[in-house]
Amino acid sequence: SDFVIRGMKLHHLTHYVRPEPPRYVVVTWMTRKSSVKWPERAFCDDRFFKCDLFKHLDMRQLGRVVKNDEEVTRKLQELDGQHYSPPRRVVFQPKDYNVLPLTEQIANDIITDVMVGPHGAGLMHSVFMSDRAMLIELGIDGSGGLKHFENLQKWRRSDQQYLRINAKNPVDVNQLFDKVKEMVGKVDITSY
Repeated sequence: SDFVIRGMKLHHLTHYVRPEPPRYVVVTWMTRKSSVKWPERAFCDDRFFKCDLFKHLDMRQLGRVVKNDEEVTRKLQELDGQHYSPPRRVVFQPKDYNVLPLTEQIANDIITDVMVGPHGAGLMHSVFMSDRAMLIELGIDGSGGLKHFENLQKWRRSDQQYLRINAKNPVDVNQLFDKVKEMVGKVDITSY
């Protein structure tokens, strides 16, 4: 991941350049919404692939979309007002990677401490997160038994930095909130 970060000239965002670790925790909610236009078409500029190769792609329908996404977003915004020990500030940001250019996606990954989202390709972005970062995967709509990201996190970090929540859809926002709050509390704000 470091090769990609440096190649995209995003290394100024990494922990390498900070004199000390940030004392706040960035929580990113990986919202999944169907797009009006495929990302490959929206951000195509002929540098890597010929844009003509994607002209047949229409609206992108996604599976594993959280049915109560807006309710989840509202609830997770309350994370900043919670009590944590040791004390820490929480910055919450919902992100739809279907509408962001790749450089913005990677830049966001670099600063994310807790990534939360339903099982899907967007969680692969966890490879660009710092060593202290956590991943919470929602196993919804039949994805509860898939272990792609669990295995990735165990290989990259540890069992303690990954949590799977097998949930019904719509998601129980209070259960999700409690689990995210717990993971926020586990982020070691004294380390990178």
